[in-house]
Amino acid sequence: MRLAVLAALVSGLVPEMAAAENLKFYEKPISTMAECHALLALQAPDWKTSPDVIVRKLSNGAELIDHCMADGVAEFYCNPKGKQAMVGVLVDQTVAVCRKTAPKLKVRKGDMLFAR
Repeated sequence: MRLAVLAALVSGLVPEMAAAENLKFYEKPISTMAECHALLALQAPDWKTSPDVIVRKLSNGAELIDHCMADGVAEFYCNPKGKQAMVGVLVDQTVAVCRKTAPKLKVRKGDMLFAR
């Protein structure tokens, strides 16, 4: 249910590619990290303090932010240097970092939704 709300929020973003399984990707041009954080705040206003949001800083200066939910995961890839924000929404599965939030969901192979 919460992921359905996210899908409605990001529906204004441009679909990046066709979805496989219950996975969909969306893309939006950005120029600052704050713009990407604003997208995340639409779904999780308390994302900076929520235990269900995990921020990983990547070596290229980008951030990978997982919003773990009981029915899946929303993963935000924020890359202002590359001028892009991408959101991956996975329903009925999760990623390893979200295992505690959704213990009943199957954990998807790989540590992120986005291939770099």
